[in-house]
Amino acid sequence: MNDEIRYLDVQPAHPRSYSTVLEDIYNDALDAAVLRGLFSESTLLNVKQVLADKDLESGWLQPNAGFPGLGIRVQGLAATRCGTMPNGPAKDDYFNSAADRRTDLEMLFGTDFDPVACIEAGLGQLAGGLPVELPKTASGRSYGPCTVRSLSAGEGILLHHDNHYPIPVYDELLPRLDSSTCISFFVVLQRPEQGGYLYLYKLKRDEEGDLPRLSNGQLDPQVVEQQVPHTRFDLNEGDLIVFSAGKLYHRVEPVAGPRTRVTMGGFLALDKAHQRVLYWS
Repeated sequence: MNDEIRYLDVQPAHPRSYSTVLEDIYNDALDAAVLRGLFSESTLLNVKQVLADKDLESGWLQPNAGFPGLGIRVQGLAATRCGTMPNGPAKDDYFNSAADRRTDLEMLFGTDFDPVACIEAGLGQLAGGLPVELPKTASGRSYGPCTVRSLSAGEGILLHHDNHYPIPVYDELLPRLDSSTCISFFVVLQRPEQGGYLYLYKLKRDEEGDLPRLSNGQLDPQVVEQQVPHTRFDLNEGDLIVFSAGKLYHRVEPVAGPRTRVTMGGFLALDKAHQRVLYWS
């Protein structure tokens, strides 16, 4: 356990040590957990070979196009606000993209390994065996299980929290959730040579106090860096992390070097009765 950001760093071979992680995050007894080696090295070989083709990423979406230093590329639309979609994606666009996600993942992983099933199993262990479910709308349209995100040299993700619920794409899902937080999860598919670390800050979205803000209303990141306790997470390829992204401020530092930082992930929440895990991206 860490004194600043409260997290567990565990191995898959010791399930009893982390079977209450998601409930503990909801109860504000824990902030994050790292599950080491969820994806084995052998399962990532095809991913690295595909990523070596630089033309692959040219077709990915750029949700923050036009914002310097925020040039993340994403495979699939995510249920989040972003630079080009401040109110999130349109519902039809989102669900049409979600329907293509399995095909996108097969392009990266091949057909011998199911990364979504592996993540579901890992999340189930973190939830003590609760069912893990990819939700659907009343009309049967499925939410996307994940997005794949790529950051190149000089690119990072600014200080933020992920309280995205008040956007239209959540209209049907939100009534099913315990929305007191939103938990983010991702697996590292490719680690950059330098940079690209995730930082979690001991600062909740409703406890900013008198911290100074920039002219655009955002917290001054330099002041937060200097005054707020935080933890830098050193994640290896194949590691899964879950953390209370809906409450805690966090950022990803800019990548350095020629190798991109590539992750696969999304969000999750417990249902209102805390009887199942609902996840999406």
